[in-house]
Amino acid sequence: RFFSSHDGLIAQNGIFDITMLLQHFPVKRLHFDTMVAHHTVYPELPHSLDFLTSVYTRFPYYKWMRMSGDKNTFFKYNALDAVVTFQVKQKLEEELTEYDLKDFFYGFVMPLWHCTFRMGLRGILVDNKARGELDRELEKEADQLQMVFNKRIGQILNVRSHTQMKEYLYETLKLPKQYDRKTGALTTDEKALEKLAKKNPEVREILTIRKPLNLRSKLTKAKLDEDDRARTQYSQSVTDTGRLSSRKTLWRTGMDLQNIHREPSKRKMFIADPGFVLTSYDLSQSEGRIVIWFAKDEEGKMFLRSGGDIHAFGAQIILDALDLKMPVTTVLNVGPYKGKTIRDGTKPVVHGLNYLLGPDHLCELVSENLGLSITRTQGKLVRERYYKKRYRIAAWHEEIREVMNTTRILITPFGRRRNFFGRLGEDLLRKMVAHLPQSTSVDCLDSAMVRIDLRLPELAVHLVQAHDEGVVQHLPEQTEEIHSIIREELSFPIIIHNDPLVIPVEIKTGPNWGELKEIK
Repeated sequence: RFFSSHDGLIAQNGIFDITMLLQHFPVKRLHFDTMVAHHTVYPELPHSLDFLTSVYTRFPYYKWMRMSGDKNTFFKYNALDAVVTFQVKQKLEEELTEYDLKDFFYGFVMPLWHCTFRMGLRGILVDNKARGELDRELEKEADQLQMVFNKRIGQILNVRSHTQMKEYLYETLKLPKQYDRKTGALTTDEKALEKLAKKNPEVREILTIRKPLNLRSKLTKAKLDEDDRARTQYSQSVTDTGRLSSRKTLWRTGMDLQNIHREPSKRKMFIADPGFVLTSYDLSQSEGRIVIWFAKDEEGKMFLRSGGDIHAFGAQIILDALDLKMPVTTVLNVGPYKGKTIRDGTKPVVHGLNYLLGPDHLCELVSENLGLSITRTQGKLVRERYYKKRYRIAAWHEEIREVMNTTRILITPFGRRRNFFGRLGEDLLRKMVAHLPQSTSVDCLDSAMVRIDLRLPELAVHLVQAHDEGVVQHLPEQTEEIHSIIREELSFPIIIHNDPLVIPVEIKTGPNWGELKEIK
């Protein structure tokens, strides 16, 4: 009765506590999550109860009591957890008020917690036939890639075997040894391979083989719940920008639904319940638009207001710098490499330059996405001409540098505050430059998602939040109403430097997540 009627519950990592409580009785709502609140105030610091206890209370370390083996000591441990969490909550309330974050926390952060918690519990239905077909396709792709690779190197190499990979990379190829920063042990993880792949084509080939294998592990071999639904556990306290993260449930079922590959073939296994359809919505070129507004780039604003494509605009600057002058129709339609248009191929480069991309990484992106080999000198020339043409972006970078050298505090138009604790330097500057557009874009979509969720008609529900995309399930006859609600809630302007920005929304509807048709 207490949990089903009380709306003032306080928890540390409420996702765990409320999930466990729901196994036994209904819970009305969570009022305050100390982990999420601390992330709101200090996103870069640790958020464990151990850490919060040491900072906000006078209690000594007591976590050892959990493993004491004594029943009374274990009960005392649980009581201390409750007492400490309450004391931490009181201190965090003071800091939320001090940093003018109280309205942001109660008006957005906690409503988002409830919205995503319900989504995680609800999950999305999986078509096992489509899932099986995808699994066989991925297995076939991996086998073919592996066979070609084995033949070329003259041996059988299991690319997922740490022992075999370690021997092949560091003894056979004699590549620079990579070590895990935390354990100090020799590693062959994805991060190590990506670093080695920059200079060795065989390692790039290994990464290519691992891709379908990883997809099988995370997608088609993931354990579903008994009702054939893929569930996930969303978290607000992992990323520094406010972007949500997701992972398997507490029962080790489901998957990271936020990072499902965008290819339709990878998403068609996720379907609407019988009698329902899915509608997805996401923001169009949101970060690129937000950069233009923060930079007070009037030329960029005029280009967008005239219906221009910001990525095509940036692509032409890059191509001109490489003496590859092309009309905009060619930029938008020709696919020079891996089936991508030139616009899509240059998109990561434009995106990176907005966030102070260096010449070396620029050369790698041009090679990877356009199939062009350019020198570091050419990379520097591309940067120089891009910032000369888009001089307001370069000026904005210097404005952020001034903040870095003084307060180190950035506040987004939505009120999200971040104090940067890193060492002064170009890496910190890049973090700060990227933070404002990324965080603003995330909060724009998520705040609209909370409002949309409150307005959904009967039987309509949110099923997935995938970073820059929301997915709603509803009856076919509710389609027009759902579209109208989405457009209304995403038409609220973001005020940046007293200039309103409305980011266009793309809406698609269909029977499954991979076969959605855009609705104009």
